[in-house]
Amino acid sequence: MTENILGLMVRAESPFRGLPEMVAEARRRPLTFGSPGPNSAPFLGVHRIQVAAGGEWVHAPFRGDAASLTEVLAGRLDFAAIVVASGVPMARAGQTRLVAVFSERRHPEFPDVPTAREQGVEAVQLSYAALFAPSGVPAHILDRWQLACERAMRTEGFRTMAARWGVVPQFLPRADLTARLAREYAATGRVLSDLGVRPE
Repeated sequence: MTENILGLMVRAESPFRGLPEMVAEARRRPLTFGSPGPNSAPFLGVHRIQVAAGGEWVHAPFRGDAASLTEVLAGRLDFAAIVVASGVPMARAGQTRLVAVFSERRHPEFPDVPTAREQGVEAVQLSYAALFAPSGVPAHILDRWQLACERAMRTEGFRTMAARWGVVPQFLPRADLTARLAREYAATGRVLSDLGVRPE
């Protein structure tokens, strides 16, 4: 349904204007950041930066993006790794600034903010919202549901709400989603293994 584009957000007064500056500083001193928790998608994005570019990145886990953004505004964290849509209201109010995104494309709300890859750091971390049904639902029912979702996403109401909240629509048929899930499962499994995460 949507891509939850992930990114790094700093407070408006921060000296960081781009990811290369942050990497250079992280090589000089530890940079502190908040995320929704260990092994969350935003956390993994920062891990990918560390693997690709080095530096020391000190993680503070929070319950959701709002709490870490509050700490960024208070000056107790250097930045927050978040779902960008969570920080759109603060950025629109001039309180925060987006520095980079982990997507393969720029966030439409922030067209001037390059991706991490565009800034020379190979750190792509995808996140998205999808709809799931219990196994065993007949294919013709899933087809009707998929068509209804696709039609709803074309409506002016959906587009308006998505733009209001900084959400990035991305319709994928279920066959394409199934293929993406398989790729992401394998890729994320390798990263989690590198981090020492083991299935129970």
